[in-house]
Amino acid sequence: MSIRAEELSTCISCGLCLNDCPTYRILGDEADSPRGRIALIRTLVGSDGATYGFARRAPRVELKWRPAERARSYRVVVSADRSFRSIFADERVDGTAFPVRVQQPGTYYWRVRAQDADGFAGPYSAVRSVKAVYDDTPPPLAILSPPEMFVSPSPGVELKGRTERDARVRVNGQKAAVGPDGSFSFSITLKEGVNLVTVEAIDAAGNSEYGKRLITYKGSKRATASLSGN
Repeated sequence: MSIRAEELSTCISCGLCLNDCPTYRILGDEADSPRGRIALIRTLVGSDGATYGFARRAPRVELKWRPAERARSYRVVVSADRSFRSIFADERVDGTAFPVRVQQPGTYYWRVRAQDADGFAGPYSAVRSVKAVYDDTPPPLAILSPPEMFVSPSPGVELKGRTERDARVRVNGQKAAVGPDGSFSFSITLKEGVNLVTVEAIDAAGNSEYGKRLITYKGSKRATASLSGN
């Protein structure tokens, strides 16, 4: 079956399909929802002309292709020009993926051909391209709950927020799971008193955006005393 990148782009990850999805209703897992499956397919289908941004570090571009019948290995060639005069990667690989780091902004071109067990090589594939652009814009970051200066009645609170798709999120230095629509949540155990919670969102280019919340937990003894006084 052939899947085109433009077909995948019709999903805007609005979430309106969740209530009608039987697997999501039973499992309650975003990965088992329609938009979760589409996000997975997007990672498996290489798109011609894909764009990769970078700021402080060169992006690691994963070139992928479908396996060829009777292929034992593949030869991948990457060039800075479509005529392949400025080749900077020419490798033999056993699998159907090849990671490469591009050092400068620009469009890069690549092609691949299969080689069988007897050493005979087939024709090169059609030339495909990837684009690297300089990106120094931090990702959006919104902490949706709890609100500012929140006083928690219990020692546990669920922090929820949203960032851009494919960004990574750390809460107090610990990794938080990010959904295909950029939503994230993280369970926090509070100590008695004022708790500073820091949130960092990091995009694929390495840019970071920060947020924080001050959450107060008065403790179970004080809460009980306050209820008894009333």
